[in-house]
Amino acid sequence: MHPGLKSAAAAILAALVFTSANPASARDADWVVLGVTTADSRPDRDRIEVGPGHGAFDSLQIDVRDDDVFIKDIRVTSYDGAEETFEIEQLVKAGRALEPIPLSGRFKTLKSIQLTYKASGRIGSGRGIVTVSAAKTVASYSRADDRDERYRDDGRDRRNDRDPFVSIDTQTADRRAERIVFRTERGEGRLSEIRFTSRRDSARIGLVTVIFGNGDRQTFDVYQRLEQGESTRPIPVELTPDRRRVEEVIVGLRPSLRRGTVELELSGVRQWNRDDRRPPPGYEPQSGAPRGGWVLFGAQTVGFGIDRDVIRVGREAGQFEKIALRVLKNDIYLREVTVVFGNGERQVVPVNVELKEGFRTAPLPLDRGDRFIETIELVYQSKPDRRGQAVVEVYGDYSERWLRDSSDERRERSGGWLLLGSQRAEVFNTDRDVFEVGERFGRFKALRIAVRDRAVRIRGMRVYYGNGEVEDVAISAELRNGQTTQALEIQGRGRFIQRIEVAYRTKLNFKGEGTVEVWGLK
Repeated sequence: MHPGLKSAAAAILAALVFTSANPASARDADWVVLGVTTADSRPDRDRIEVGPGHGAFDSLQIDVRDDDVFIKDIRVTSYDGAEETFEIEQLVKAGRALEPIPLSGRFKTLKSIQLTYKASGRIGSGRGIVTVSAAKTVASYSRADDRDERYRDDGRDRRNDRDPFVSIDTQTADRRAERIVFRTERGEGRLSEIRFTSRRDSARIGLVTVIFGNGDRQTFDVYQRLEQGESTRPIPVELTPDRRRVEEVIVGLRPSLRRGTVELELSGVRQWNRDDRRPPPGYEPQSGAPRGGWVLFGAQTVGFGIDRDVIRVGREAGQFEKIALRVLKNDIYLREVTVVFGNGERQVVPVNVELKEGFRTAPLPLDRGDRFIETIELVYQSKPDRRGQAVVEVYGDYSERWLRDSSDERRERSGGWLLLGSQRAEVFNTDRDVFEVGERFGRFKALRIAVRDRAVRIRGMRVYYGNGEVEDVAISAELRNGQTTQALEIQGRGRFIQRIEVAYRTKLNFKGEGTVEVWGLK
């Protein structure tokens, strides 16, 4: 037989065997044969070129026919050049298939697949035929029974859920409108996946069109009804060297006779490439904690690998002009910081610096200054080692307006109290922490101590004034999560506070450390 006809026949036969051997997969996903190779008794390595024209996939499937094949590993290359190797080390019998290999993030859009394998070489068996297929789930967007598989936002605290999706934009439109248009801001458009969440009442979604910066379009048949708080399943976005970022996302709304409005939130998973790793000018790390009126107002123990964490701040902490982040206990690579302000606006700062233990970022200015901060989202990468998990501390530089004695906004938000600093209260340690204050904060007539997250026993407090005098404040109290001491009057007599020393101990527990805050009243 002619070699070309022989290869074509093998491909058709392999595809037929694949379909018949995987009826459940064929029913739930759109399977595409990406290539067919042959393996003999000698170790071999074959490469299958894919390219963006095939679309984005959820998983890979490897089928074997005619002879058993030992598969050593499979290396996939994403279209932006990233590589990931799956160590298989498994003998696949003829007529059988490997379990599907899930793909995620940037590896959903493939450039090539490389297999390292060899056939068993059984007498009379000939060569093994290996079929590589990929699945893209599409029916789930419109299935009537997909309701239980959707994510429901139940409003609970998701600080530790490691959800890779971040909010990009929220739009409100008349229920009878034909479409909603979402636009991404600078630094937000490199998305590998998107999803939509109904934030008010129900929403009926039809076609979704993604428009890239170069004008290309990608369209999805979603056709799904979302109840309030429900989300679509993740929708893969095909980024390529030509399609570097998402410019707009257009959501077609299915016709409705009901009056009222629909509110949809667009969220996405950001994708990183090698070009993103250059730190912006002036963002080089600096040693130690920032000084000169900066206040420590949050800390977070971060996980291993590529991850995302959220540090809660809140309006009561005050208005800030700049922030800085310091790393303790281990090193991390800080990719991005997203500041969510009190009015819902977002500022994305692509930091892209490696922070060694004890180092901090340069001051990061906030857009327009004088801003309340709701949350700070961190995207970072860390590696496990004997030092354990890293801790990220967040410092803020107060706006002058917030520090003023006559600040009406501070009186409204916190009863006039000013956060002077916070410290982590570690389990099993008897701590004596120092809270730096300084003349910039002004003069105070009373102090109080607050505790968050865990119960902490306060053992004493000492105030050091700018003129060198010291005042001991008698206090012994056990504070639970959310509790504060009564106002502790001090003999300031017009002296500014240089620093405050607090002695305390975290109550024994198996849930981690607490947080101790010191507040001042002018």
